[in-house]
Amino acid sequence: MAADGKIKGILFDMGSTLLEFENHSWDELDGRSISAAFEFLKKSGEKLPEFARFEKSFRQVLAEYWISTDQTLEEKPLVHLLELGLLRAGFERNGLNMEELGRVFYQPIRNQISEYDDALEVLERLQGKKLVLAVVSNSIFPREYHLEDLQTFGLAPFFRTALFSSEVGRRKPHPEIFQRALSALSLRPEEVIFIGDRMREDVLGPQKLGIRAVLKYHPKRDYSLGAKTLAQVSCLRELLPVVEKHI
Repeated sequence: MAADGKIKGILFDMGSTLLEFENHSWDELDGRSISAAFEFLKKSGEKLPEFARFEKSFRQVLAEYWISTDQTLEEKPLVHLLELGLLRAGFERNGLNMEELGRVFYQPIRNQISEYDDALEVLERLQGKKLVLAVVSNSIFPREYHLEDLQTFGLAPFFRTALFSSEVGRRKPHPEIFQRALSALSLRPEEVIFIGDRMREDVLGPQKLGIRAVLKYHPKRDYSLGAKTLAQVSCLRELLPVVEKHI
């Protein structure tokens, strides 16, 4: 850590930190996405299995994937999971537009995203302090989807870069995604603070590289793992006095 401890940048997780993605459970959202994909495919004219089989196949693929990626920290692109789900369900894609299917699958999730009422204000104030800002987030969904989300809520212009595990191929807490962010900002680990809502991914992960971490409390998280943080906040606005102490 630098002798004066001064920071020059802030790295933000996205989901449940900058934007709320969990206004419904992921189990429910998976169901909505699978149903939307099924209805989309019905219009393709291709023969479909019964919905029960289709849904079971996709849920199995997702369940297996989350177990695997939790261990390996390797991130597969959405199209890989969609193709595997279709294969398990016995559906022949035959020239199917997978980009369009991906957007159909994501739309039910996007429909329920909401903003935090202090996000815009906090980003404006941090930018006003000449700090460089970036997003570093785990997601199976393509980067362009999330850039659109950030744009929708007026947050995109504040970030020098935005990195997502779907593009990097590695999930937090793997060091590669943090290292890429530091490289993009031309900053050293001791010159940034990371803020996110998960202990393993957003606190322990960056700390292993020497990045100071702030935990943003979320009621749906399990924090029993425990870790010493630079600070714990309940909203983004509470990040401001923490930053003031380190600039």
